[in-house]
Amino acid sequence: MYFIFFFLLFHINFLQAESKVSGLIYSSTEGISRSNFNQSNSGKNNFLIQGKYEENLKIAGEIRKERQLGSLEYKTDFTYFSLGHRYKPIYGFYFLRDTYSYSAFQNPVHGVVPQPLETSSFLGLCFKDWGFGSFLAKKISENKPGIYLKSPKDILGFAFAKETGIYFLSVNLRDEKIKAIDSELTINSQIYGKRESYYGYFNSKLFNPEKGIDFRFNVYKDTNGNLANINQDNFGSTNEKLGIHSKLSLQFYNRIEHFSEIYKIGRDSMTGGNAAFFHLGMGALCIGGRVYESKQVINYSFEKVYSVSAGSMSYEWKKNANEAMIRIENRENKDKLLEIKSTIRPVNDWRLEISALFLGRENKIHSIYEQWSDGENINTIFTDRNSAIKLKVIGSYAVINLSGSRTKFGEEIYFGNVQFKFEF
Repeated sequence: MYFIFFFLLFHINFLQAESKVSGLIYSSTEGISRSNFNQSNSGKNNFLIQGKYEENLKIAGEIRKERQLGSLEYKTDFTYFSLGHRYKPIYGFYFLRDTYSYSAFQNPVHGVVPQPLETSSFLGLCFKDWGFGSFLAKKISENKPGIYLKSPKDILGFAFAKETGIYFLSVNLRDEKIKAIDSELTINSQIYGKRESYYGYFNSKLFNPEKGIDFRFNVYKDTNGNLANINQDNFGSTNEKLGIHSKLSLQFYNRIEHFSEIYKIGRDSMTGGNAAFFHLGMGALCIGGRVYESKQVINYSFEKVYSVSAGSMSYEWKKNANEAMIRIENRENKDKLLEIKSTIRPVNDWRLEISALFLGRENKIHSIYEQWSDGENINTIFTDRNSAIKLKVIGSYAVINLSGSRTKFGEEIYFGNVQFKFEF
């Protein structure tokens, strides 16, 4: 394989300066199995090897879709150049990504593995950590160069391809201090597509550590399933939707929230609250209530199909970055639900997440489910699965995603994505 030879040659050339040279080996394996009348299985594999000299030069080779691909990035204080299938100058999960696979290693503390891209090249200038220039890319700017712009610390990224009218915008503001209200503000957003057909998300968080007040407002828009197709098993009920989620929490256990998904033919929503009524040494017993509503478009206006109230009891615990919850919900239409969630950090660099949902076989309405998102895009969704369980392990050299679920038609779906990284 030519890229392995290319990498070894690169490494040998800099053998005299071992302290300036580093390497990366990365692999990703993904598979899905569906058990129904026509049982089907499919899988995806990705292998990457990368060499880096200081912070200026990166060379990588990989196998993706059984194709051998190469990538190169070279940057100085004043210039930027990249070519191939892995490197770009602006921050953004969705910009030019190859939907075949994704990199789950996006934590700078653990080490970042660049996202797989469509064939592209970038050429630009840099000034005081600002960057701007032009690019060519498969499918969106193959004949006429597009333009890009990035701000210091990757807070803002922008790209536009005049050839196809496709644009991209990203905002990445983390824990910005607001002294007037003694709070921290986080905004994370990405938008990709054309003016008449785009997808993306906007996530915001305002947190006051001293008072324990946490307010979140999230919006996402999915078109043709582009936002949710990070993996092969999408728990969402439809691929065309607008989601809106707002939540206000006080000391974690007490909260009110609203969630809606709007489709072409209707809208589903949930409004509810939760309160701790008995504190224990290891958590709290909580009571909660929700109202589920469904509306359909009839004669060009939303008309209510049903409105169902529900009561719940839960045990919840939170300490630092660890938390757990077991919640039982009973609805007035006799629907029943059991929800389990847990996030445990056994050591600083590792995290274990479990999320499960079990519904009565005859449940008539959809349920709220918190799923994972590696692009920080979708977390809360409506799902029509009768049961679902997800397990995620996140560490410095491994990320493992496993899930199993059963649809309302009795089909069982099992999904797994395992990624490893070794740096030297």
